[in-house]
Amino acid sequence: MKANFVVFCRKYQEIIFWLVIGISLDVAFLMVKDAPLVADEGYHLPQISGFLSGNFETSPNLTVLPVYHAMVAGILKLIGAESVAEARLITFLGSAVSIWFFYLIVRRLWPDQRYLRTAQFVFLPILFPMHFLIYTDTWALAFVLIALERALANRPWQSAAAVAVAVLMRQPNLVWAGMIWVLLVWQPGPFRATWQFIKDRWHQTTLPFALIFGTFCGFFVINRGIAVGDKHQHEIGLNPANLWFFGLCFFIFFLPTCFGTLTRHWKHLRHHIFTTLGFAAGLATFLSTYHASHQYNQASLWFYLRNRVLHWTTQTTLLKFLAFIPAFLGLAGFILAPVKEKRFRILIPVSLASIVVMPLIEQRYYLVPFAILLAFRGLEQRRIEWLNTGFYLCVAFGLQWAIAKNLFFL
Repeated sequence: MKANFVVFCRKYQEIIFWLVIGISLDVAFLMVKDAPLVADEGYHLPQISGFLSGNFETSPNLTVLPVYHAMVAGILKLIGAESVAEARLITFLGSAVSIWFFYLIVRRLWPDQRYLRTAQFVFLPILFPMHFLIYTDTWALAFVLIALERALANRPWQSAAAVAVAVLMRQPNLVWAGMIWVLLVWQPGPFRATWQFIKDRWHQTTLPFALIFGTFCGFFVINRGIAVGDKHQHEIGLNPANLWFFGLCFFIFFLPTCFGTLTRHWKHLRHHIFTTLGFAAGLATFLSTYHASHQYNQASLWFYLRNRVLHWTTQTTLLKFLAFIPAFLGLAGFILAPVKEKRFRILIPVSLASIVVMPLIEQRYYLVPFAILLAFRGLEQRRIEWLNTGFYLCVAFGLQWAIAKNLFFL
């Protein structure tokens, strides 16, 4: 009987996997569909409702172009819907596209690990609740993943078209257009091989992305910045605290990667003078730069979990030192994480650059780096990875329950 069950599961593993994922997502959606508006949903929903009623003015509270809002409003208009639950349903169904294209990416790169990796993507705790809320992030992430999948399939114009939509939805996604272009033109061997490839095939690989960058430059000049509204709170600058919080989040959610990576490198690093100097310099930098100076990071500590963590870890020198250890290990683990191909290491500097310029410390800025690293990185022991996936699942549904009860938000 047991043998027959195992054979059945292996034969229909694809169907079983997607059935489990689908049921999990449906349950999560039902948990939150009738919940009160959560955080920035209070800004996004009025914009959608305005479009539905024929008011095409952009809300001054929106920092992004209202592309997502127009698309959701168009779908709601088409099906004759307008409620919060229906808007959340449309967002959820659109977010499911990100899951499918992530699956296509890992099926191409790691066919034997596609189910484990996709499960980790689905239940990544800082991403999971966003699938069901009226936010731009998951739709924009979906288009970044579509662009990445098309790039790996060597379809540069299709890739550029997808990433252009991602940039329209969230302007900071321009950095991922740059990364995807690098992946498309990267050639093995010396740099001159890549340069020759760029010259020979510029009209196929470089031109579509040059059009994106050129258009964005025009937008930047006309708009006088990246943010559309609330500009004074979203001015691009240099914010090392965002990197430290990124490292802290990475340590929490990628613990196997951190320990596995650092264990493999430790024998080379432990006797090296630069290890000690790097740790000391990192500690000094952390103590002087890790603080929550943005006013949005000081608001509603009872509700925003990220602000609460920032508050706890910046109160005293002792608490900052205790926070430094996982933040430092997390950053080191991210930078040294093993990836499938050499060209995939471009993810590391692009991710760090995309985060350090953001004035507001918020985990939503880490969704794209975390998602792509889930696809690119080498896994640790399979049993440990499955345990970590179980941790994701428990935390994800715990957060979903808390958000549905309006107890707190990420």
